[in-house]
Amino acid sequence: MKFSTVIVEDEVMSRDALSSIVQEIPWLKLVGEAGSVDRAIKMINENRPDVLFLDIKMPGGTGLDILDNTVSVPHIIFTTAYGEFAVEAFEQSAVDYLLKPYSQKRLFVALEKLRTRLFEKNEAQIFVKKGSQMLPLVLGQVDYFSSDKDYVIAHSREDERQLSTTLSALEEQLDPGQYIRIHRSFIVNVHMIQSMQRHGDRQFKIIMRNGSEILSSKAGTAKLKHFIR
Repeated sequence: MKFSTVIVEDEVMSRDALSSIVQEIPWLKLVGEAGSVDRAIKMINENRPDVLFLDIKMPGGTGLDILDNTVSVPHIIFTTAYGEFAVEAFEQSAVDYLLKPYSQKRLFVALEKLRTRLFEKNEAQIFVKKGSQMLPLVLGQVDYFSSDKDYVIAHSREDERQLSTTLSALEEQLDPGQYIRIHRSFIVNVHMIQSMQRHGDRQFKIIMRNGSEILSSKAGTAKLKHFIR
């Protein structure tokens, strides 16, 4: 699943820098950019984005004026040089409020907050056995699944969980737009891919969010190419 995103920022350099980062986030899809209030209102009402990066002061009014004249956007990250609008921003259920000039590290903190909010709301969970307990496993927080004989191991940044199933049976239950079987022994959550690089002629080396490195098969490489723009 990709979440449609609009950037509203009147400073061209800031907008271009933010745009380049957003386009590298595998679970976001940039559908438009605007540098003025009128253009932003039109774009938001036409695209109805899931996520909005919103400047406060710009030609023709403020970001809050934009919100008063558009359809509701569920997830907003404010980007501004003016701290005095923070209270009003959080009244809009803002994900975060970035004060310019913000660092890339600070932006990534905001993106992690956004990711958590998006997937806590949108991801299903299953219960898996751990010792004598049945504990919830939020699928969206799993980096990848690997096969281990008659079991599947769910790997995340926090821990590993053993599932009493096979990789083929699990694959049938997962969203094929998010979970890709890149090898007979691995299914990866594309939202958790940190980077990919060529490995020979027919493989990718995939670096996951938790630091794991996985090599795709020839068939898996073909599937992953659909996510490259």
